[in-house]
Amino acid sequence: SQDVECVFTANPTALTRVSEMCERAGARQIVLDAPECPLPTVSTDNRQASRELTRVLLRSLAAAGRRGRAWFVGGMASHAVTQLRLAGFREALEEAGLRWSPELFVETPFDTEAAHRELARLFARPEAPGGIFVNSLIPMDGLVRCFRETPEACRAVHYGVFDHPPVMDLLVDLHVASIRQ
Repeated sequence: SQDVECVFTANPTALTRVSEMCERAGARQIVLDAPECPLPTVSTDNRQASRELTRVLLRSLAAAGRRGRAWFVGGMASHAVTQLRLAGFREALEEAGLRWSPELFVETPFDTEAAHRELARLFARPEAPGGIFVNSLIPMDGLVRCFRETPEACRAVHYGVFDHPPVMDLLVDLHVASIRQ
């Protein structure tokens, strides 16, 4: 209804539905970060970017003398982009001589409520996380809700966030690194 000529789709999980709408409207479509897609695609090197973001996160923890494990939060094990980001995270841990275990991956669907629930559980553990790699903006939204509920626990953690939402500029008293795509 808006006479759109081209749609950039940044959510490959809704790719089929958006593609059908574009086809009906006669709009071109360019897909962001959708491996093995027949449509024109622009992709991030998710594995390398995640490896570098995790390195920055681990250096931040070391510089502050912080102990505690680094966790990867958000995304689904079956999601291709999450798999690439998780691989980069694992590789950076292993480079640093840190043990990887599957429990360090806190899987959540791309849903703010689910991310918030899992992050709240993570903050409630007896062993507080040292660092958290936030896989995308949706789990970041869940994390921001935790700031209000457990501010001291959140303030102690160092973060690596994949993407850079505008809210990041407001988090000045936290240890946050992010990737701008």
